[in-house]
Amino acid sequence: MLCESAASAVRLLLTFMLAAVANWQAIETFHHGSIFEQLRARLESRRDWISELTGCPFCLSHWTGLAFAALSFVYSTWEHLSSPVWLVFPAYVLAVIRASQWLNDRTAYYCRTPNRKVTHGDTESDGQ
Repeated sequence: MLCESAASAVRLLLTFMLAAVANWQAIETFHHGSIFEQLRARLESRRDWISELTGCPFCLSHWTGLAFAALSFVYSTWEHLSSPVWLVFPAYVLAVIRASQWLNDRTAYYCRTPNRKVTHGDTESDGQ
């Protein structure tokens, strides 16, 4: 029984890590991929809540995190669907979102998009 419990915990941890990385990559791909350039432009021109949601990686990661967490959680707990394991689902969703945001924060230096407020070489003290 202990071995089975440990195996379930490892499976849950691995699918959590997979979901966090998948969420991170989905957001990066959507915001930086040329394949989504036209879609991003169309969504930005709408000027409604959808354009706000898709224009903000932080905002969008919550909803994509929900989807990835749901898929990985169901996959990792398939044999326990009737048990109270579903009670931890909200915490699992938030953990996936936080992990993907942590990854984004740790790799911000390597991201392709520069900070929107200050670009390289532009400062208010330049006087130009």
